[in-house]
Amino acid sequence: MCEGKQNLDEERSDSVVEQIGEMIKSGTLVAGEKLPSVRELCEMFGVGRSAVRDAITTLKGKGAVDVKQGEGTYILEFNSTRLFNNHLLIPSSRDISELF
Repeated sequence: MCEGKQNLDEERSDSVVEQIGEMIKSGTLVAGEKLPSVRELCEMFGVGRSAVRDAITTLKGKGAVDVKQGEGTYILEFNSTRLFNNHLLIPSSRDISELF
């Protein structure tokens, strides 16, 4: 893929992430609420399907949404402990001892 196109795709995806984030912060979207379909989000934000899918993947990684296959994408309640309960972020003492 051309570097310019890849950067443009990332910018569009980042823009969708920011806009959905603002909708969550403002209360327009609330915990437990289902996001509109990918098609509807494309129309809302004026972007393609790949930008919306990438944005949903990013939001899922941030713990902001839950994707239920065949059902849709739902807004999650913010829980700061999720940021620190990931075993990839906090190594175990065994992992540390193996490093040294």
